[in-house]
Amino acid sequence: LVNGQKVALKVQRPGIDVVVAQDISLIKSLAELVSRTEFGKNFDIVGLAEEFSGALKAELDFTSEAKYTAKLKKNLSETNLFDTTQLVVPQIFDDLTTKKLLTIEWLDGVPILQAKLPPSRAEKDEANQRSELTTVLFRAFFKQVYTDGFFHADPHPGNIFYLQDGRLALLDCGMVGRLDPRTQQILTEMLLAIVDLDGRRCSQLTLELAEGGQQV
Repeated sequence: LVNGQKVALKVQRPGIDVVVAQDISLIKSLAELVSRTEFGKNFDIVGLAEEFSGALKAELDFTSEAKYTAKLKKNLSETNLFDTTQLVVPQIFDDLTTKKLLTIEWLDGVPILQAKLPPSRAEKDEANQRSELTTVLFRAFFKQVYTDGFFHADPHPGNIFYLQDGRLALLDCGMVGRLDPRTQQILTEMLLAIVDLDGRRCSQLTLELAEGGQQV
C-alpha cells in the first residue's frame, strides 16, 4: 500500500463467471436426471444441487467474502475458550475491495501440513506445542459451530496456515455455513450423547436433523 504495508490480492480470473454458469447448468441437469432414479427419489438431489449452485455463485462476489471474513474475525476475537492471540483471521481492506478484487492483510506462513515447528530443546516441548495449536484450532471451530452458528465451511489444510511467528491463521472465508438455534441445540445434545456412549439417543437426534425424521 501507499503506507508501505504489505497486502495480498485475490483477483478473480477473467471469464470464470461464464465457466461457473456452465458448470451450474450441468450440475442441475444431472440432478434432474438422478432425481428420477430410485436413489434420487429418496434424497432431495435437486435441492442439494440448488444449494451447491448458490454457494458457487456466492463465491464469485468477493464483497461477500469480505463480510464473512470480518464477521469471523470479530467472532473469534471475543471468547474465553482459547487464547485469541494465537489465531488470526486476516484484516480486510474494504476500500480496496470489489466484487472481483479482494485486498487482505499479508500473513507470512505456510499451509499447516507443510509446517515445521521451531527446533525445540526437547521432544516433549515440541509435542506440547503441537497439542496447544491443535487445542486452539479445535476450540475455534467448536465456538463457530456450537456458539456462533456461523462457521468457516472450507477448512481444508490449504486454508489453515502456520505463521512464521507461531500463530495459526484461517484463510479463504468465501464459503461459510450457518446453523439455526434448533440445529445447534440438537448438535449439542448429540455431542453429549456421544460422550455418554448413548447410541440410541444419537440415532434419535440424527433423525431429528433429517428432513421429515421421526422419533424411534
